[in-house]
Amino acid sequence: MSVKVILIDLWMDSSNGSNTNQLLTNLLRNKLDEAQNLIKLIKTKQVKFQQIPSEYLTYYSIVYYLLEAENEEIWYFKRLPMKYRNMKEIILKACKLNGYVLKYANQELRNDRQVVMAAIKVNSYAMRYVSKELKHDTSFMLKCVTDWNYKMIPTELKMDLEFNIQLITRSFISFDNQCNSIRSNPEMEKQILIYYKYESFSRYYERYFKDKEVILKVMDRYKVRNRVVPPILTFIDKTLRNDKEIVVKAVRRNQVEYDHIENEELRNDTDVLDAFNNSINKKLKI
Repeated sequence: MSVKVILIDLWMDSSNGSNTNQLLTNLLRNKLDEAQNLIKLIKTKQVKFQQIPSEYLTYYSIVYYLLEAENEEIWYFKRLPMKYRNMKEIILKACKLNGYVLKYANQELRNDRQVVMAAIKVNSYAMRYVSKELKHDTSFMLKCVTDWNYKMIPTELKMDLEFNIQLITRSFISFDNQCNSIRSNPEMEKQILIYYKYESFSRYYERYFKDKEVILKVMDRYKVRNRVVPPILTFIDKTLRNDKEIVVKAVRRNQVEYDHIENEELRNDTDVLDAFNNSINKKLKI
């Protein structure tokens, strides 16, 4: 930003009806020098936000450079005059430093996708200051929701099956934050639980360990990768550990499951042994 722009800025903000020549003389002799010195201090981070006299915070140039310097004291944004709450350039730049600045933006900017996204990327909790209109925009919310701000979205979205499935499959949300809203609707929970990470299912969904339909779906959904996962035969209900369909599918999915078969008859079952051999062959091919 040039000295001319600073001069014009100071002139516009300081005009009080005095003679123009006298005003410019005062600006040149006093405020312009002071403003430039202050900007130098801001650029080198030798001055903190709260140390800047309030009279200088009325100057766009000072605030602009303050944000350019990425001053960590942006928490003091509330000190700035109301006029800045309507300026997208200032709000956007500030939100990239601290998402909480969205709190001080006007309603129009709280409804601006670019501004909101910038704020949430820096601080997920900025979700609480997003406009109601954007909070009900499903496609936009899918880009903004995280583990940290899930509780701040509208109840309608929390109970939207498709919305929650998309969040889970994109790994944007974990079990811990969804459980309260989903558990209030058992039917929805049963439909959605197979989309959670396998580890989450094995740790949190004990009440479904007796449900054969659910266990089969979980095994269909999750393929074993080269990582440590708890064998399904170690945590499902004992009645299902002796179910041949469950055992065959588990062993075919992961040969490690064979070591956890408790029933000797099943261990020697032809279908189970075939599943074990197929599992080993698949691993060798990989």
